[in-house]
Amino acid sequence: MAGAALLCSTATAQHELGSGRRIPITAPIKNAGTVDVTTGRWTAPGTSTKAAATNVFNNTCTWTVTNFYAAFGECEDSYDEGRVPTSSSPGTHSGAVASQKILEMEVGYCTFNATPAGGMNMEFAVWNKLNGQCIGGIPVNHSKATGSAGWSGFANFYLDTSGLAMPGSTTNGIQACWLVTLDVSGLGWTLASEGEGTFDNLDDDDDFIWGKRINDQSPGGSAQPNGYILSGDPTFSAPGSCTYTNACQTDVFTGLPCGTGLGSWDGSWINCDNVALGAATVPPAPCLPGVAIYGYGTNCYWFGGYPTNVFDSYYLRLQGELGGLPTFCTSKPSSLPSCVPTLSGGAATVSKTSGTYNISATPVPGGAGKPGILIWTKNGITGTPVNTSFGFLCLVQFQRAGNFPASPGGTNGVCNGTYNWPFQSIVASFGTIAPGNNLHVQGWYRDSGFPPPGNANFTNGIGPILVTP
Repeated sequence: MAGAALLCSTATAQHELGSGRRIPITAPIKNAGTVDVTTGRWTAPGTSTKAAATNVFNNTCTWTVTNFYAAFGECEDSYDEGRVPTSSSPGTHSGAVASQKILEMEVGYCTFNATPAGGMNMEFAVWNKLNGQCIGGIPVNHSKATGSAGWSGFANFYLDTSGLAMPGSTTNGIQACWLVTLDVSGLGWTLASEGEGTFDNLDDDDDFIWGKRINDQSPGGSAQPNGYILSGDPTFSAPGSCTYTNACQTDVFTGLPCGTGLGSWDGSWINCDNVALGAATVPPAPCLPGVAIYGYGTNCYWFGGYPTNVFDSYYLRLQGELGGLPTFCTSKPSSLPSCVPTLSGGAATVSKTSGTYNISATPVPGGAGKPGILIWTKNGITGTPVNTSFGFLCLVQFQRAGNFPASPGGTNGVCNGTYNWPFQSIVASFGTIAPGNNLHVQGWYRDSGFPPPGNANFTNGIGPILVTP
């Protein structure tokens, strides 16, 4: 199931973390259930299921020796990696597709903090690719703590958990550990398999990267740290297990089905605020020194090497929706809270001369004066999304189907609008579209809730759609 060994075009040296960063889990790991990140509504464990959901990445097995979590200060964020396969990549993963809408993201963490108002303050980000293992040794602008857009400005997916009531401990100083499932199905997040839908056999091209950060200050400082649960045990559970149709292992501590993530690697990148790559400095107060005490600054770290030591990878499970047309890019959230459209269409083929084929984008802000149009290309999609004031643009040399504008209907100031475009009629109307062309499509719509020049949005994209006679 591990398939062919990935090649890596960049080599990053790892620095060993001390035992003080590897914290024994002494409290029971509890399942908090599922929170819908667009509404804040919680459901109990086992009661939230998504139709047609498939495990596309699963790194949840505990190291068979013992159970640890990795400690992080409130001024640190870390980056881990994994791989979601395509149908053509090596290994057994029946049903894998070029991209998938992510429905649920399950994470695991431990804290000594009494639950603060609004819940634990965490940030998560995912990139379809970001230079591979240890992000290629290239530091990035990390989180909102920098005073800039940070992750939200360039990640393919970003989530701030403030206000979602993510649980902590009952009392300051008492360890509590949680598994939480984040229902992200309303965000229109599409994860490209193998970076851009193609297996390149290169780690930096095929691995997705996920970033994580806890902004809450530990009540007891470094003696009572917050952190994320360490998972993955490649000897016990082969990489790629418990995904698609691959069999699961049974976790030796929880007794639950588990897997080791495809592409998981023994190491992670840790950023320390205001500490440069390799700098022998510490961050300014009130930040704890964190990894800066080792003298390597912001850098690539591990726990000394698996299997003698715990595998330096983190608990993560992603469930995706594999049905329907491939999707790409990420919709820009509308000006109304929790209003993120999803562009969707019918079959993988459209006739040039006959039939009915509609494409829709919903939900969007309702009301008059908000025209929406489709943009399309037969030149493919960009390898890296172009970040514009309207959101991410992914079409190469696109054209506008301005002859078929749509209105959202619905109520002004309410997220109850839908754009519907007659795609077969659009295809028939353009003489430059011919049978045999493969089309990729995105939606553009006016959003007067944003000031100019950013008062319009791009949706995600769908395609390729093959044009037939």
